[in-house]
Amino acid sequence: MGGNVYFIANDGIHGVEVWKTDGTNTAMVADINPVNPGSSFAGPYELFANNGAVYFAADDGSGKELWRSDGTFQGTYRLMDINPGTAGSYPFRFQAIGNKLVFLAYDDVHGLEPWVTDGTTQGTMLLKDIYPGPTSTSLGNYHLRSFGGGVVFLADDGQHGSELWQTDGTTAGTKLMAEIRPGPDGSTPIAFGGANGWFYFAADDGVAGVEMWRVADDIPPSVVSSKWRPGKTLKIQFSEDVSASLSVTGINISDSATQQKILPSSFSYDLATNTAAFVFGAAIPNGNYSVELQQAKIKDSAGNTLLSGDLPSFYVLRGDANDDGAVGFADLVAVAQHYGQNGMSWSQGDFNDDGTVDFADLVVVAQAYGTDLRLPAASPIAAMVTAKVAAKPILSTVSKFGKRPIQITKPAKAETSQKLVRKNPSKIAAKSFLAREFDHPSSFG
Repeated sequence: MGGNVYFIANDGIHGVEVWKTDGTNTAMVADINPVNPGSSFAGPYELFANNGAVYFAADDGSGKELWRSDGTFQGTYRLMDINPGTAGSYPFRFQAIGNKLVFLAYDDVHGLEPWVTDGTTQGTMLLKDIYPGPTSTSLGNYHLRSFGGGVVFLADDGQHGSELWQTDGTTAGTKLMAEIRPGPDGSTPIAFGGANGWFYFAADDGVAGVEMWRVADDIPPSVVSSKWRPGKTLKIQFSEDVSASLSVTGINISDSATQQKILPSSFSYDLATNTAAFVFGAAIPNGNYSVELQQAKIKDSAGNTLLSGDLPSFYVLRGDANDDGAVGFADLVAVAQHYGQNGMSWSQGDFNDDGTVDFADLVVVAQAYGTDLRLPAASPIAAMVTAKVAAKPILSTVSKFGKRPIQITKPAKAETSQKLVRKNPSKIAAKSFLAREFDHPSSFG
């Protein structure tokens, strides 16, 4: 992240802490627990990088909780005290869905359940209390797997036994994926993974024993974020890979005042982040612009169509160095500070994209001085995503691998049985497992 590799190490002085290196310079990011430097159990655990930050579990003396770091001492802090007190919530098994992270964490009210964060305290919350109450959703295989535009995991809601569940990062989109073995026993899926729009796993349906099964990806791709990069580039991040269906004709950009359409000259796609960069050969005139993706044309590898093609509007304003939507004194200062320098960017006063801040850029600021193109806040895309996913019925195509597919619909509520009572894990069992897991993490079975 940012040209650095992050890792966990013990230097013999500070105990187990987070470190970083760029291959030349190596330094500790922060001494999170200076009081108990000799305790490896108190140290950070399971680093996961996403959206410009590193997430991990760490104990500063008040319990092992969720932490976030941008690589600086000032930017390293506890994101949320999920389980208040000194017991800790033990967040682990991070998986990314766009700019969100899904993970497992424990609290005394809900037990061990899936949580989600967008990197802010306000955006860190319980995803769903799958097994209602303090009973944990499972004490089996905790591994989460990215699949399509979401995450697949094992869970037991107290009615269907241990089965596959999926989430798109929203409460409404967290649901039972397929019930292979009807009733409270569950099929206990193992050894699972996704490929070519299908999710493969071994499961016991109670009739044929443990066999290979597969379930189709039915989570539609969505737009995670879009951002106009001052210059000639519009970047759009998707929740999953849609590169095969994208083209320069798959996006409509119009001047909000004149309705004139502008087409990009080329685009590139970063598979690591699922981000498309649409590049415009000619400079786009100043103004406000509306953006719409051709929804029907954009699909994931399973053939699911993009959830929504609507994107927030953006503006182009040459002379706006600080990207606040208006040209004023601060932008003039940016030009003055970098005047005559080469290798400069838009934010440093190069508005004609020639790499040099000179008289031509000063003229741009002078001509646009006092212009204000700021728009009212756009409606969040997430709200549309949540509403549409909430309306989507639970229906998956699932079959034994190589056999004729059957339809699995939302299962009927099962009666509570003695076996269910026997399967319910206690708080002590959940905490005991977490303590063992953090001391000796298990491998994927």
